[in-house]
Amino acid sequence: MSGLRIGKYFHKEQLERDYFNTQKIIVSATESGKIFGLDSRNGDVVYSSLLKNFAKPKDRSIQFYIQRTGAHAPFPSQSVLVGADKRTGNGLLYFFDCITGEQLDQPVTLNRPILQSGLIPVMSSNHLEAIFVLDSDLNLSIYPENLDMPEITAFVKDSLHIFDVCSKTGVARGYRVKLVNKAWKAVEVWSATLTTAGEAVLTVSPKRPHDFVHSQGRVLADRRVLYKYINPNLVAVTVQGTDEGKKRE
Repeated sequence: MSGLRIGKYFHKEQLERDYFNTQKIIVSATESGKIFGLDSRNGDVVYSSLLKNFAKPKDRSIQFYIQRTGAHAPFPSQSVLVGADKRTGNGLLYFFDCITGEQLDQPVTLNRPILQSGLIPVMSSNHLEAIFVLDSDLNLSIYPENLDMPEITAFVKDSLHIFDVCSKTGVARGYRVKLVNKAWKAVEVWSATLTTAGEAVLTVSPKRPHDFVHSQGRVLADRRVLYKYINPNLVAVTVQGTDEGKKRE
């Protein structure tokens, strides 16, 4: 996280803007619900806090999204941690300032476990980007809830494609989002089994929302350019298993 630094003649708790963007705040979260803000220059702990009833979901990792960086003064930076409630296992969202560690809003507790979440790459007038959360009943919600913009509605309706891979069964599913009875609902479009007997899914790595996809070009003899287009929707899945065809000695 960039934008601020600790001044030379300031106390450790006081921050000033880093105009050269060389010093970072490294945000990390543990499975037990404790977050740390570390100074990238020397590793000092700028802030730390233990989140009540916040934990890692059973079948997925804690997700961290930057909704607004520290480059948009006077608005504070804003981030969100997406995890689970220790008591119920349902989804839990924690909003905080990733520069200072200050809590910005009350945590949001969902009624169902979270199936998938992601950042919506549409910026509001106050430089804030919303996130979507898909629960186990395929109900989709957008946070912050008061961020009602026609551009976000159009993106969710026309451009938002969601996928999920179950690490236990190895089944991948893709969804489109539709408006049903004035509420967002995900509808399954495709499914595929990625594993066979004895295999398990280790990691799933999609393209990040703000990453650019460049197409490689090769200049031909007649000065035309032959482009090798790269699909921006590709997802890398790592699967581990045993080779049954190889006999042991």
